[in-house]
Amino acid sequence: MRTVLFFSLIFTLSSMASFACEGDKEMKQVNNMSVEVLDTLNKNIGNEGIKVAVYDVNGPKTRSEFGLVPGAIQLASSSKYDLNKLPTKKSDTVVFYCSSERCSASHTAAERALTAGYTDVNVMKAGIKGWVKAGKKVWKPKVAQK
Repeated sequence: MRTVLFFSLIFTLSSMASFACEGDKEMKQVNNMSVEVLDTLNKNIGNEGIKVAVYDVNGPKTRSEFGLVPGAIQLASSSKYDLNKLPTKKSDTVVFYCSSERCSASHTAAERALTAGYTDVNVMKAGIKGWVKAGKKVWKPKVAQK
């Protein structure tokens, strides 16, 4: 019961803008997840059975300058990433983000997840710049050694 109430609260707080992705027979939706909702979910992963997989689709320069959302998995490409990096359970919540509202890489990555059969697909439209602007903590990526 508490899990249902928690998710109700999260989705009430969220600005749930959506865009459609045409599938074989039905229109599938990608939700916009706000910085605040992602931060709350991120802090509660593992509590109440919450499972959220967060994916960074930024390039090395943006990652170096702004960092990563804590726990985010770095994808090398928004359109050709390895689908094995996504959760095995296609109903798990997945969230993609790129640099900012002006960037569309997160939407491209989300469309790929929808096409692969994932059902709870989200983008954090504000991107890492919106995350930083909101004063949220970031992880700095490790610089690869040559």
